[in-house]
Amino acid sequence: MPKAKKKQKHHGQQKVIDAQHRNEFLNKIRSSSLKVIGEDIFKLLPPLELKKIFFYRASAIIAVAEEGHKIPPKIIRGIQELINYYIKSDEITIECTQKQISMADLYTAGITLISYCEKLNDNDYKSAEKVRSLILNSDLQKENVFECIYDKLFDQIFVFLIKLLNAYWSRYYSFRFDVSFLKNDTGIRFVVVVKQYPIEKKKFSIEGNVRPAFRIGWTFKADDFEWLYLLPDQLGITSLPEDQHIPVYIQSHAVQRIFERIDCIQPNYIISSIYYSLRNCAAIKDRNKYIFEYIILNVKVGYLSAVMIEGKLVIRTFLFLTFNGTPEGKRLEDFIGLKALDTKYLRMDKLSSFMTGKLKENEELRSIFEKADCLHLVELYDKLDRFSAVHPDHSPVEMLARYLETERN
Repeated sequence: MPKAKKKQKHHGQQKVIDAQHRNEFLNKIRSSSLKVIGEDIFKLLPPLELKKIFFYRASAIIAVAEEGHKIPPKIIRGIQELINYYIKSDEITIECTQKQISMADLYTAGITLISYCEKLNDNDYKSAEKVRSLILNSDLQKENVFECIYDKLFDQIFVFLIKLLNAYWSRYYSFRFDVSFLKNDTGIRFVVVVKQYPIEKKKFSIEGNVRPAFRIGWTFKADDFEWLYLLPDQLGITSLPEDQHIPVYIQSHAVQRIFERIDCIQPNYIISSIYYSLRNCAAIKDRNKYIFEYIILNVKVGYLSAVMIEGKLVIRTFLFLTFNGTPEGKRLEDFIGLKALDTKYLRMDKLSSFMTGKLKENEELRSIFEKADCLHLVELYDKLDRFSAVHPDHSPVEMLARYLETERN
């Protein structure tokens, strides 16, 4: 008998918890609908209708793996948590009421009341026709909710996830937005379908050494994937057919050098910028090498050096803009005698050294950088402020000033 009482007590506690959950949900729907509709429709609802609204309640956006794609559950959970976090944190203004509401609340209230409204007849209760009219004529319409969530996912969240998760040496991901119907016809749920694409790794013999390299590709917000390739014209090659696709690979050494030198920008921007720099840029031929400008957020920060091997372009290393082997580095050497060891000693071989406003205030240095076509590194601080980790203690301004004074003497 005591065991039965304990079971009954537990059952009673669960009923209390369920009731609290129901009341919290309905209060949330009431508050959200008031912001969007501008009128409290809950005052028009009989108690039984509140149970129906809770029955049609919307579920959180979920992430699932595409059928046949074996993606670790922790990756799927992480994607789902990130999506719902950004949906909750982003607020929009409702035009007719000028009230602000999070996209998560708009989604929850919208899908819940739309599902409820689709089963509602004008003669179900006294105010049914008015309730139905208020919902259908508000921004809680299915098209509005769908469009808001769709735009947020495609224009921001999917782009961020692609940059966050894609890696040449690991795997690529793409994302698709879908809508599923819940069991027993209780409503709909928004679903993000995740695809995973395998990497392609190949070994190349370069100068007597066999090194692995990874093929460069990318995914896009429209659930699409493509391998990067260049055409002979982009490389100045006339011995190949104009339409021949030349695949592009990158050695891990080159990626490591980029991370070392571009040391104050989030890695996801660094990785995606490799793809877009190569895709949009023609090569500079330097003997048997091909040099590409490496661009981040429309700013040149250095060069990617590549060679042709077995009909494939292989990125071997990265040169920061001020390195002595670059055109800008050669100009700095001509103007102020800056040698390779000087560049390293003065901390001018990393982007973080330029993430300070002090360089902009030194007219002499500004003039030198402008002549060497490096001024955009000085001005990069303002442009990349929200993407960078600023290191004011690493600023080379004082050391550069002392270096120039020494050279003059």
